[in-house]
Amino acid sequence: MSSAPQPLVLLSEPERDAAEPGLAAEALLQEVCALSPTQWAHIRQHRQAHDSTPEAAALALGLIRPEEALQVQAWQQRHAHWQVAAQRPHADWVMRTQPQGPQAEAFRRVRSHYLLHVRQRGGRRPLAVVSPDVQDGRSFFCANLAASLAQLDGRVLLIDANLRRPRLHEVLAVSDHTGLSDVLAGRHHRRVVQAAPGWAQLFVVPVGPTPPNPAELIESPTFARLLQEANERFDHVLVDTPACAMGMDAIVTAARCGSALIVSRCGANKTSDLQDLSAALKAAQVDTVGVVLNDH
Repeated sequence: MSSAPQPLVLLSEPERDAAEPGLAAEALLQEVCALSPTQWAHIRQHRQAHDSTPEAAALALGLIRPEEALQVQAWQQRHAHWQVAAQRPHADWVMRTQPQGPQAEAFRRVRSHYLLHVRQRGGRRPLAVVSPDVQDGRSFFCANLAASLAQLDGRVLLIDANLRRPRLHEVLAVSDHTGLSDVLAGRHHRRVVQAAPGWAQLFVVPVGPTPPNPAELIESPTFARLLQEANERFDHVLVDTPACAMGMDAIVTAARCGSALIVSRCGANKTSDLQDLSAALKAAQVDTVGVVLNDH
């Protein structure tokens, strides 16, 4: 008899970034190449003696290659950029930039409708946010609906499954050096679940490196298992998807989730495109929560 599958690394508790830059660099260095406790002891001794960075000490001791040290340095520079970005929220994150504005209130109304739908269906499932075309506002909608849900008691996980043109990491100002693509490709990383900066109870899984085979990764059994575990560990799970015009990824993702919400851009989508999308979701036995008209 086979043993029960182990929880995915994706769903390990997210760690807040360390305040001291050297500690953050050590965490990045450990992701680039696994080092033993003895090697880490040598690195820290070298740092104290030469006042160097972790990657410089590891390189001087011959424990990593020059290209690995450069990779850590590049990630650190991006990390500093994300920290600055987190202090200046993206304009699309209206639940944070304009919490009392009309758009924020509109998201709270959508939240109420969604929660009522969940109660009527007798249980919650991951919610895929889909739309016919690019620039319909799926990422904008996902980020703000997730934030509105996080205002209630409960933990919210936002998964960026748009493996073709990811954008959630920009809106939420989180790192994208690892993410969903790593897990689906078998490169399990500890730091793919991240706490959204400045927002309690909201967590995000960015895409990570954009893969060359997005359709195959979304079709993989690992993705279905990932969604199941996420649904068990979080109170609400929202999933961003690519535009339906780019392929079947969104329909497959919605089928994996079991429920979907359609976003339509005001004055942009044809009625026939929305009808085709609704029919495709119905054929995939997806519970459609509703249609939202976006004019942002």
